[in-house]
Amino acid sequence: MKLISLLIAVVIVGFLLKNQLTSNSSSAEHERISEGGSVEVPDVPSAPEEVQNFEKDINTFILDNPGQRMKEAEESLDR
Repeated sequence: MKLISLLIAVVIVGFLLKNQLTSNSSSAEHERISEGGSVEVPDVPSAPEEVQNFEKDINTFILDNPGQRMKEAEESLDR
């Protein structure tokens, strides 16, 4: 009985693993979205003293064009 349960568990894990490895739809969607726009995203700081500038840059980025990003998001969902 334990052997049968183990075999069923291995089959289920194998099936899920196969589906996860062969699924390219999420990466294809990401590539399509990232290639479509030329949005300049602020770089993440690597030094602690750059955090203040990053905070200003990211706030400007977020508040700059929310309508444009909303439109792009809706277009990507419609496809």
